[in-house]
Amino acid sequence: MSPLPVADKHQEACRVSRASAPHAKGISRQTFNILPKIREADDLLQACPELRPVVREIHPELCFYELAGRPMTHRKASQGGKDERRAALGQLFLT
Repeated sequence: MSPLPVADKHQEACRVSRASAPHAKGISRQTFNILPKIREADDLLQACPELRPVVREIHPELCFYELAGRPMTHRKASQGGKDERRAALGQLFLT
């Protein structure tokens, strides 16, 4: 597998992404900002293949869904969303 290109700026990362396939799009700023952590996890899994069966990527909202037993009803940035997520976490942790 050839190494992935490294882009130092968001605009350059979008250009590389668009050039990677005929219908490829750019990448979000949020994705660009977590690329160093993705690379770090990938490097670890390449160096320690025995960790591959136990390392998982999970979206935080999926975790809240599991904790609450239902999807969250409020946007995460709203006060209602913050309260809703704290309540879901409170079932696991003493507050």
